Amino acid sequence: ESNRLNDVLKILEAFDAKIEMGHDELWLTGPQELQNPKEINSYFDHRIVFMLTFISMYLKEPLTILNSEVYQKSYLAYFEDLSMLKGDFIHA
Repeated sequence: ESNRLNDVLKILEAFDAKIEMGHDELWLTGPQELQNPKEINSYFDHRIVFMLTFISMYLKEPLTILNSEVYQKSYLAYFEDLSMLKGDFIHA
């Protein structure tokens, strides 16, 4: 497992999100338009892959999620089910 809170902070900072971290929580200032880093690390965490796919729906250009195959750890049909809700997702 990853240090998820710290990883989420790094990820959201890569999107230029206005964010602050407390002892065990994150504070986001919103609403805000996120910048697309084009490529982002999943830190081999399937929950982070899920978070990033939802963030990607609001971006104007495609986002590459590195090591996205870790979603298979908990939800084999994730991308197929997600594409029924919202467009096309390309994954490895």
